[in-house]
Amino acid sequence: MKRATGRAGDGDAQLTIDQLRAYALFLRVRHVAIVLSGVSAYLNSELGPRAPHVALGLLFVMVPYNEILIRFIRSRRRVPLVVGWVDLAGVLAACLYEPTLFVPGMMLALGNLPLPAAVLPARQAWGIGVAAIVGFLGVALVADIAQPVSSLSAFALAVPVMFIVVILLSRREVVETRRRADLLAAAGAFSWEYDINRLELTVLSGPLEELLGVTAAQCRDDPAVVMSLLHPDDQQRVFLPGTVRQLMSGEPLEVRLCRASGEAGQSGADVHDSQWTWWRFGGVRLDSAGRLSGMLINTTDLHMAHETMRVQAMTDLLTGLPNRACIRADVIELCEAGREVGLLLIDIDRFKEVNDALGHHVGDRLLVDIADRLREFGGMAITGRLGGDEFVLVFADEGAETAVDLAADIHQQLTQPFETDGLSIVIGASIGVARRSATCASADALFRGADAAMYQAKRAGGGVIEFVHGGTRDSNRSVQLLSDLHRRLIVDGLDIALQPIVSASTGRIVGAEALARWQHHQLGAISPAEFIPLAEMSGQIHRLARSVLRQAITCAAEWHANGHRLSVSVNLSATNLLSEDVMEVIERLPAEVGLPWSSLVLEITETQVMEQSDLVGHALERFAQLGVRLSIDDFGTGHSSLSRLRQMPFAEMKIDRSFVSTVGNGGIDVAIIAAIVSVGHGTGMQVVAEGVETQEQIDVVTELGCDLLQGFGLHRPMSNEAFTQLLATMPVDADRPQDRMTGSGAGGVIPAVDVDHLAGGRREPVAQ
Repeated sequence: MKRATGRAGDGDAQLTIDQLRAYALFLRVRHVAIVLSGVSAYLNSELGPRAPHVALGLLFVMVPYNEILIRFIRSRRRVPLVVGWVDLAGVLAACLYEPTLFVPGMMLALGNLPLPAAVLPARQAWGIGVAAIVGFLGVALVADIAQPVSSLSAFALAVPVMFIVVILLSRREVVETRRRADLLAAAGAFSWEYDINRLELTVLSGPLEELLGVTAAQCRDDPAVVMSLLHPDDQQRVFLPGTVRQLMSGEPLEVRLCRASGEAGQSGADVHDSQWTWWRFGGVRLDSAGRLSGMLINTTDLHMAHETMRVQAMTDLLTGLPNRACIRADVIELCEAGREVGLLLIDIDRFKEVNDALGHHVGDRLLVDIADRLREFGGMAITGRLGGDEFVLVFADEGAETAVDLAADIHQQLTQPFETDGLSIVIGASIGVARRSATCASADALFRGADAAMYQAKRAGGGVIEFVHGGTRDSNRSVQLLSDLHRRLIVDGLDIALQPIVSASTGRIVGAEALARWQHHQLGAISPAEFIPLAEMSGQIHRLARSVLRQAITCAAEWHANGHRLSVSVNLSATNLLSEDVMEVIERLPAEVGLPWSSLVLEITETQVMEQSDLVGHALERFAQLGVRLSIDDFGTGHSSLSRLRQMPFAEMKIDRSFVSTVGNGGIDVAIIAAIVSVGHGTGMQVVAEGVETQEQIDVVTELGCDLLQGFGLHRPMSNEAFTQLLATMPVDADRPQDRMTGSGAGGVIPAVDVDHLAGGRREPVAQ
């Protein structure tokens, strides 16, 4: 009721929905009271002969009067000022017409007065109360009512009591109304009602002025004030024909409003996007009288949260650049618009080594520095990070035409030193370029082309390579192999082939090298020269190493169980030695399957040993302490430091096949082999000649002092089943012939060899 916010000061006071329902219910109850009065007037003869006439008059007059009053109140949302006076005049007239109705009349007035007192202006309510007392006193004098003073006294006392009761009852509504108002204020919402028939706002309640800077009265008096607060794009949506049906169906409608500034609630003329607040229509319903009501809830915080989540979902958190999803959406939009697009896919070379050597915090800092350097091209390109150490730049229109030249500039920028955490770090970059054309028109085709070109640049040692349609077949093959390799390694790993290693002095098998082999389900046998670089570039090399190690160690354990105490060799990269997962396999699996660690030989190339000696030294020491034998592979192709080589725990040296393959053709390779053998034996290592293919090569490297031989001239790589059958047909040595070494490690004397004679020279043999 209006008492909830204080007595109304005028007759235009709007009633709440609860007040309307309560007053309509009161009028309905009055219907029933009139009917019951008529019935009692006919049955009770003591009320006087004219009481039935009064009852009949009330039925024909008051019932239509009540219905008209109900309709008026529902449509106007207010009680007419004449209601209390009309009710009082009707009761007094009935009492004058039939004096016996004096006491029932006072009771009827008693029931009628409190409600007008609660919904009408205070001055009028008190006026009706005083007029009722005076009127009933006048009726008592005119109609000669017996003992009117006692009846009037009771009435005079009862009226204040009823007023107090009404006030107490309304107090409950005051508390509830204030509670609802507090909830609206806390939720940043306000309720509204729009009269569709009269096209005007009839109700606006809640902290409207606090939220939007206008009062409810201003909005009702001038709906243009509300319209001026709406965003121009939303004004049309609010008044579309289907908007009401949308709201009634429960589908939300969100609009933007701006807080008013200036006089008369006028919104500021210069409004920025950040000043608009979002509001959602809720609880919308349409009643039979054509009034549309509901709530407007401030959802600005929710929109800001959604926007933050959207930005996070489309942004790389480390560098602040757009991420893969955002870049992909931009490329799709450019392609659908038919614009020229140049896509640069950048992979940072040697980034993993930086991470492993200096820590991830330095690697992250380096990625941020790279992103900052790439932002320099932000004026002409969209720059993003796809993940890991991969970045992307998207050029459009004119920039796409010169994408290759721009890629060269970017490559030059990235190869300049980065000053990161007090360190000067030099990296490289492999950049693949793909430009939109008739054969490369979609976003997916651009990404595939740039990816394939980037891998080609990676295999070439870095630089810039542009994808061309003529290379589609090879590029697609690389992409397919990369995907299939990933699945194969996850499911069951690759197969291995075993190439026997034999003793140069006895010709017996002393072990075998495990070589990774891949029989593709569609493409057939894939060369290790093709899939191993793919594994290194894609980060799958550790999974590949673990697969080969597990199979090799398991096979060697089976040989030992069958009485063949042979060793097995596995080639690892320097990064494999830094992998804890690979380290765990080496430290755990031999003990589990019963293979002595001394029967496991780990081969690492000379170049990787020398370039990353500080990084792999600790890992090599751990393996040596276990008893694992270490071998330098491809010796002679790198730049070894003999002093550093002597400090490392290597037990074996493998001469690169490029020197062995030219034996017999003259030249200095024989002298190089002799020198390598001398270095190996002098540092206490066995020397293995790999890649021997002819009997002449076998004879020469044997005479030069090589301890072990490996190559197609002796045995080709074979499956474990074939290797096991081979072991059953020929004798084997129990161990590698360490005791037959002629170097200082065995306490012997290095033999003198006529190198010139073996190389086809003219020098006389040296006496032994």
